[in-house]
Amino acid sequence: MKVKVNLSNQTLEYMDTQPYIQGTDTRNKLSVYIEHSTIPQTEGAFNIMIAYALQNGRTTIKMANTGATAETIDDVLYDIFYFTAPSVLTSVAGNFVATLILKVNSNLYKVNV
Repeated sequence: MKVKVNLSNQTLEYMDTQPYIQGTDTRNKLSVYIEHSTIPQTEGAFNIMIAYALQNGRTTIKMANTGATAETIDDVLYDIFYFTAPSVLTSVAGNFVATLILKVNSNLYKVNV
């Protein structure tokens, strides 16, 4: 699944809504696109994590990102953060509820996915 986060108006745009594959699969990852200019370039000034809910209703925090890359889309540079879903998250169904938690300097943003 691919989502684009706009921190200026705190919205989320779904770029690709492929469902997760039930069970363990390497394609089960969430790609979060954030415009590069919104992220301070000082090291440690930006944190991104995910809190997710299992099918039994139990909430777990946090799913760490497994790296970041950059990509240009329509002349805009985006930083892309990848989150790999643990197998327990997709063992019952191919979808889940999650909240992206983004901390930029002293600002905290929470966006539901």
